[in-house]
Amino acid sequence: MKPITSITAIVFAVALFQAASLAKEDPAPDASGSLIETRTGRFDAHYPVLPEYESNALVAQSCSRNNHLPLPLFTRAELWKRAGEQEAKQDLKRPGNGGPKTDAEDPPGYQVYVPADYSQGKLFGLIVWNSAGPRGDIPEAFRAVCDKHHLIWFGAENVGNYRNSAWRIYIPLEAATQARRRFTIDPQRVYISGGSGGGRVSSRAALFYPDTFNGAIYIIGCDYYRNVPATNHAGQMWTGFWPQPDIQLINRAKADSRIVILEGSKDPNLDDATDFYHAYQKDGFKHITYLEVPGMGHMMPPREWFEKAVAALDETLAEADVLESRGKSFEQLKEHGEAYLTYARLALREPTTPRGQAAQQKAQAIYADFMTQVAAVREKIRSGSATQANASLTALRSKFGILVADLAPGLAEQVRSLKPPAK
Repeated sequence: MKPITSITAIVFAVALFQAASLAKEDPAPDASGSLIETRTGRFDAHYPVLPEYESNALVAQSCSRNNHLPLPLFTRAELWKRAGEQEAKQDLKRPGNGGPKTDAEDPPGYQVYVPADYSQGKLFGLIVWNSAGPRGDIPEAFRAVCDKHHLIWFGAENVGNYRNSAWRIYIPLEAATQARRRFTIDPQRVYISGGSGGGRVSSRAALFYPDTFNGAIYIIGCDYYRNVPATNHAGQMWTGFWPQPDIQLINRAKADSRIVILEGSKDPNLDDATDFYHAYQKDGFKHITYLEVPGMGHMMPPREWFEKAVAALDETLAEADVLESRGKSFEQLKEHGEAYLTYARLALREPTTPRGQAAQQKAQAIYADFMTQVAAVREKIRSGSATQANASLTALRSKFGILVADLAPGLAEQVRSLKPPAK
């Protein structure tokens, strides 16, 4: 009998995913190229394309893990061209866009939601959203969940079910990188999610990139990396998406990734989703949760069920007492980057308690010192002095460690691009 594949997700009731877009759009950022995003609420954003060295590294990472690409691709433009060619062969049509193109649509657009209490230096989580339709807006009911749980929503546009899968699987990497360049994001709370076909993309990206995404919520659609028997279809299989999986990445996901499958009891994708849940369990994934909304079909879940999913992702995070102890230890060891992250997490865990408020003051003080020294490195880069810039960067890394890569990306590359003094 011919094997069946996972049910192909259709662009169901695109209006479901576009509902939030009916509100008046906020203006796009100015052309200054500032990396620091100061807006809150819901807005559309068009950020500059990542530097070539950075996007090429992400393309290489994505292509090395996606076995479905017939040959290596080395640049973002090559990946876009290949995706466009595949779309043309498949006759995939973009809603209101006249069909597929092979030229890059840059800069890419994002639909963003930032809770009102966010400010630079305050450590928030991130949800990278993969839509089945043309926009990545947050459903209105989910905004309160992001507010309560301190999450920034970051949804790419124009990556719906009508796009080639290679591009859809790459874009979450780029979206996470763009968000982390502009917001202070907790590296322990970088999540990926999506609905229907976007849920399937998320289920692939979560296992391709467990070194980027700590957790995932698959809503009314998911896939699994290996073949799984179809319980309600005797003798048939759900076909896996990763013919030659990277066992190291799979083992990392098994140990560390927090994954939630969120389904509806009347969803046509229920059969494969439940079979995949049992496969996750059987294969030893430590943090896998299954939620099923009674009576729900192929639609977005109610707010309270999405909140249950977010709570499951956050369940394994350290408690306040542990954070307080760790913060003091890191401070004594002069590990300022780790101290900042720990105090910032404690401040969000207990925003109204005296120790939470004290932790916020400590976190903000460390962050202010960090940004002052980052500015000093950038000034040395602008002056063109490779020796002084390198010395300043070395001092920054020595003092703040992990924060340099997370909160000041690109500094090392800018320093390396400076010409050394002539001898």
